[in-house]
Amino acid sequence: MLKLLLIYFSIVLASSPCFAFGSAEYASTEKDFSKDNYVLLREYIDRIMAEKDKYYELCFRNSQNALSLSKTELDRRLEDLNELRKSVEKDRAQFVKLETFNFKIEAEDSLIASLDKRITVIETRILTWVGMIGALFFIIQISLWIWFQKRNNKRGSSS
Repeated sequence: MLKLLLIYFSIVLASSPCFAFGSAEYASTEKDFSKDNYVLLREYIDRIMAEKDKYYELCFRNSQNALSLSKTELDRRLEDLNELRKSVEKDRAQFVKLETFNFKIEAEDSLIASLDKRITVIETRILTWVGMIGALFFIIQISLWIWFQKRNNKRGSSS
């Protein structure tokens, strides 16, 4: 029974006319009840549904445009980040790890210390040799001076 009532009311509502205001003059206090001022409820609902479909289609298109713009922006940002990553990797390749640096510095420090010891030994030997050669020349000079003094004394006494 309830189903029959629902069917009856849906048929009556779909075929019954509904008052529609076409312009401001129809909304005035004067009421013109001609057939031109009425529209079927079905046409009214169809028109509302068509307008809502247009609205939802417009919203969908706008959301699609927003998604495509955000995707483009994300792609651009990702590309910028990839370029930054490449430059960071390139810069990182120019640096040395701290452990490697410390190991090489310690090796060079020990080499420099051993070279410093060797140079000190060589300098000591050179100074010793220079002192010995200087002393030798001093002894030779004194010996020659004494020899010339004796020779000159012998010549002076023999003449």
